[in-house]
Formats: sequence, C-alpha cells, structure tokens
Amino acid sequence: MKTALVLCLFALLGCSLAIESQASLASLLAMKAQASGAIDSAMGVLFDLKKASLTEKQDLENRNKTEEADGTRAIAELTQILNVAQTNYQNGVEHREFVEKEIEDTEKHIVWIENRLAEIERKLEELAVQRCHANALFVQSLKEHGDAEKAIKVLDAEIQRLSAAGELSEIKSLTDKFQLYGHLFEQDAL
Repeated sequence: MKTALVLCLFALLGCSLAIESQASLASLLAMKAQASGAIDSAMGVLFDLKKASLTEKQDLENRNKTEEADGTRAIAELTQILNVAQTNYQNGVEHREFVEKEIEDTEKHIVWIENRLAEIERKLEELAVQRCHANALFVQSLKEHGDAEKAIKVLDAEIQRLSAAGELSEIKSLTDKFQLYGHLFEQDAL
C-alpha cells in the first residue's frame, strides 16, 4: 500500500502536473500566438520602414541629381558671367589706357601748339620790327631818289646853261661838283 499510495501520489502529482502542464501549455501556446502576432506586427512595421526608407532614399537621390544638375548649370552660367565680366573689365582697362595715352598726347600737342603760338608771336613782332625798318629804309630810299632826281635836274639845267653859253670847259668843274655832291650824298650829308 505504501507503494500504491506512492503510486497514487505520483499519479495525482502526474495528473496535477499534467493539468498544470496543459494549462501552461495552453498559456505558452497563447503566448506563442501573441508573440507570433507581435513578431508579424514588428516585421510589418520593419518592412514598412524599409520600404519608406528605400522610397525616401530614391526621392533623395532624384532630388540630389536634380540639384546637382541645377548646381552644374548655375556654375556654368556664373562662369560665363565671370568670363564676360573679365572680358568687359579687360576691355575697360585697355580703353582707359588708350584714353590716358590720348590725353597725354593731347596735352603734349597743346604744349607744342602753345610753344608754336609763342614762336609765331615772337616772329610777328620780329617781322613788325623788320617791316618798320624796311619801311624806314624804303622811305629813306624814296627821299634819296627824290634828292637824286633834283640833283640830276639841277645838273641837267646847269649843263644846258653852260652848253647854251658855250662854256663847255666848265663842264669839267661841274663834274667835280657832281663828284663832291655824290660824296656828300653817300655820307648822308644832304
């Protein structure tokens, strides 16, 4: 009986364990079902996150390509603007240098013109003095010519008087007078 009792106890214990084990098993199965649902849920969320991540990555790559193309185009446009600006700057520098050279040449030419005008003014004054002197010489020459004509008329009248009187011997003395008159004329004594 002791054995039977021990067997009974074991049997009861086995039954109770079996009942507990069934309850545990049922609870484990329920937990497994809940865990499986949670895993499926987590897998779904992870799959959705992966899909959203891939979509966002694709969108970002497309946006990057667009922005990169826009950036490249903007760089090309700015480079072209820079080249035009540099060309305009260089042309401006060359034009400024040309204008500065023209101004320098013009200033030199103005100085030359001023010097030339001063020289012309000096020559005009010199010419005026020369004209005055030449006019004085001309007036003096006219006076001397008039004096010479008077002398010739006087001599002609004297020769005619002597020749009419028949005193040609006095012509020699008249020639001496004429030489004396010429000598005085050369010395501006008359």
